Amino acid sequence: MTAVSRPPQAAMRSEVVQPRVYDGNLDVAWLTVLGLAASMAFADMFWVVSLRQVAGAIERTSDPFTDWVRESTLLLPTYVAAVLCVRVVRRRRTPSAAAGGTSRVGTALVLVGAGTLVGVLALAASSLYDYRLELALLGHTAHGSCVADCLDSQRTSTALLQLKSLGLGSALVLATNLVVVGWVAALLGGRLRLDRAGDPPRGHRRIGVHHRDGLTAVVVSALVGAAVLHAAVVPEHASEWLVAGAFFVALACVQAGAAGAVVHHGGRVSWTAAALVSAVPLAVWLWSRTVGLPWGPEAGAAEPLGVADLAAATLELATLVLVGSWARHRRHRLAGRPLLTVDTTLIALVALLAVTALGLGGSGLGWLDLTSGTGHVPG
Repeated sequence: MTAVSRPPQAAMRSEVVQPRVYDGNLDVAWLTVLGLAASMAFADMFWVVSLRQVAGAIERTSDPFTDWVRESTLLLPTYVAAVLCVRVVRRRRTPSAAAGGTSRVGTALVLVGAGTLVGVLALAASSLYDYRLELALLGHTAHGSCVADCLDSQRTSTALLQLKSLGLGSALVLATNLVVVGWVAALLGGRLRLDRAGDPPRGHRRIGVHHRDGLTAVVVSALVGAAVLHAAVVPEHASEWLVAGAFFVALACVQAGAAGAVVHHGGRVSWTAAALVSAVPLAVWLWSRTVGLPWGPEAGAAEPLGVADLAAATLELATLVLVGSWARHRRHRLAGRPLLTVDTTLIALVALLAVTALGLGGSGLGWLDLTSGTGHVPG
């Protein structure tokens, strides 16, 4: 009986077809991450909405419970991104502790600091917006002898009230996050595992994603996010000017189509199209916010900045930066150099989701209870 030996090439092929296996540190303990993010988001926004009821503009105090649920949900991706950043920083600084999945007091304090930063920024944005609304109300109600010194005194008092609210709220957010993170750590037996510990089950492997796939996912997410924001403001713009509504419908479709082309083709034409459908509306947005567009109902008048248009512009700018990185990588043939690490890709995706959620909150949908002048997007 003759033994048949396989050629060396066949043996090599059978050995190479192994899926890439990533280190266990790259596996996120999503239950812990989401639990921490959700706990801090809903706890912090409770104080933001509560202080708004005390010192905020009267237009934003009608339905506190709905505002709390809505704004906490919209800010949840931002808190998730903050927790993921803490996870990456702590693992790189203390790789041995991260590999075991154990988070000591230092990690807990960093989590508290990251969550508090997000909460204080949200509180500051809310206070600033309330202050603007209150100033507008003072301007409309000023009459009689209260037109000069009296009005200045009321403006000063309003500013001091908002500053006191911001200071008190920052202290409350910090104390609350200390309690929340400590409570979550206690529920987990004193350990905050931001990485899944242990090896995969027998017969299973952790499949990695190539850095090009990560870059593609981030670019597609930015394009889809911008398309969603443009689609969200179609009713608002169509009610003002039908041509503007049609423009945003077309822009949303084109950006979604560019995202699909990047996924299915991924060639130079697709990436160039992604850059064009981001650069053109970004240029139009800059034009409309500086000197004003020469057409439309408000021709020649610069439009005010808003949450939605800033979010859409951020997503389009991110797309341009990523396409530029891809072009540079291709030009210099840096095949062995990853454009985005797995951690960077994950944080970028969550950050883009956070920007899109905040943009939807400030769009014509009114999810952040913002009045007119804040829902415009590029174009």
